[in-house]
Amino acid sequence: MNITHWVPADSEPHWPCVSSWMNLELPKGTKRTFVRSNSGNAKELYEWNEVVEQFLERGDEWLFSTHNDVVFDPKTLKRLLSWEKPIVSALIFTRQSPPVPHIWKTYEDKNRAIARIRDTREWFMAHPDYIKGGTWLMNPRPKEALVEVDFTSTACILIHRSVLEKTEKPWFEMWSNRGGGEDARFFLKAFQAGFRGYVDRSCVAGHLVGDIPVSSMDFIMWSQASEYVDTGEPPK
Repeated sequence: MNITHWVPADSEPHWPCVSSWMNLELPKGTKRTFVRSNSGNAKELYEWNEVVEQFLERGDEWLFSTHNDVVFDPKTLKRLLSWEKPIVSALIFTRQSPPVPHIWKTYEDKNRAIARIRDTREWFMAHPDYIKGGTWLMNPRPKEALVEVDFTSTACILIHRSVLEKTEKPWFEMWSNRGGGEDARFFLKAFQAGFRGYVDRSCVAGHLVGDIPVSSMDFIMWSQASEYVDTGEPPK
């Protein structure tokens, strides 16, 4: 099995990110091609789409995307592969406060989208041993850990080549004049091509704030605070 490990980047990585790349465990017999690319300010994200073109030309089976500001458990790739889904992501929280889980249920507007905050909170309250800092994997893997989403972040995600072969080009493009929205745009096109996305709540990766990853502990602490209103929607 051949995998492209892709890191979109516009800046030098933090050491914890480099450590995650170096310590990633690969299934036996797997060949990894490691690729870094710049994002740039272009709405079309030329370099991102060029990476996908090269991935398809190489004939690799899986594209594993981990952003330049994300850390993850060494067994993350093996865990995501184990679900045998064409698009599956680790659970990751927004770096900006509040730490909302990237589990979205509409394409209309990311800032107004209904996030499954309540479901994620209940998930962790039912598994209190995993309310902690850092990144982790839950073992054994519970079947109910997998949740279907309309879109999620591409910050730590595994995509099968069949998705990219059948999805309308360009695969990645900004979806607003201010930049951003490329994640939702990609998932909308994949949905139109017949694919669904999933998030594994038993596999937590983390956006870095300094050298510390945003974690399930940060999420639970915020959701317990008085500023949180349990509407199922992130604050505007």
